[in-house]
Parts: sequence; structure tokens; C-alpha cells
Amino acid sequence: MITTRSDQTVLVFNPLTRTRSDVVRLPTEVASGAQMRDAVTGKGVPCQTLPDGTTVFVAADVPS
Repeated sequence: MITTRSDQTVLVFNPLTRTRSDVVRLPTEVASGAQMRDAVTGKGVPCQTLPDGTTVFVAADVPS
């Protein structure tokens, strides 16, 4: 689960039976200057906003 200071939450779900890492695409832009943080590890999650407004990041080692 990724949380932001603005109390917006992004939940990444893995339906597979194994741990998985993959790119996540959010259809809306994350607020300028927002920081994404992994709620389990507390580590920051780098993200990038594309020219079309889509925000992308890598969800690493998401358990099944």
C-alpha cells in the first residue's frame, strides 16, 4: 500500500500466487511535489508524471 501526505491512498493488489514487481500506472496526476511512501517499509517510492498526466511507479515485491 502506498500512502501520501494528502491522505490519498493507492492500494496495489497482486492476484498471482507469487511475489511480483511491476509498473503501476495511475490515470491521474499525483499532486505536484507529492511524495509516495510504502506503508509497510516506510521507504519512499520514486514516481514520474508523464506528459499525458499519467503517474507511473514500480510496485516492488508485492506479496500474493
